[in-house]
Amino acid sequence: MKGVLVFAFFLGALWDATTSFLGIVGSFGVTEFNLDNLGSIGVYITALVGSGIVLALSLFSSKFWDENVDEELIVLRYFHIASVFFDGYTSYLGTAQNIILRKGSIGFITIGIAEVWDNINFEQQLILLFLTVAVTISPIMLSRIYQKSF
Repeated sequence: MKGVLVFAFFLGALWDATTSFLGIVGSFGVTEFNLDNLGSIGVYITALVGSGIVLALSLFSSKFWDENVDEELIVLRYFHIASVFFDGYTSYLGTAQNIILRKGSIGFITIGIAEVWDNINFEQQLILLFLTVAVTISPIMLSRIYQKSF
């Protein structure tokens, strides 16, 4: 049972990191993958580092949310809260753009929440919200289940 949950949350964490990366790149205005443009390389590096930090904050959240945490780690709680909101936002838009609206030919997130809500029906909105929550909590749940396994 734990193995199935670890696998499922691992897949969710991968999608979570991917949508964070795509969201950061898209928020800097890059709409297509082009390594010839030297300005875009900095955006890709920033997105890779940023999405890695967001993923790490969720994977290690139990360490700084523990009641016996060292005082210097308490500040990470605030960064984690902010990253969860950002993470949910990018997961929402990434799933909407690439899965529901199928506008993923360029890959990077180029749509906003208003465009999503205007182009999907109520059932799709419910599914998208559920998937967003599931994907956003995946790294947190992965680390908690994995910790209890060993």
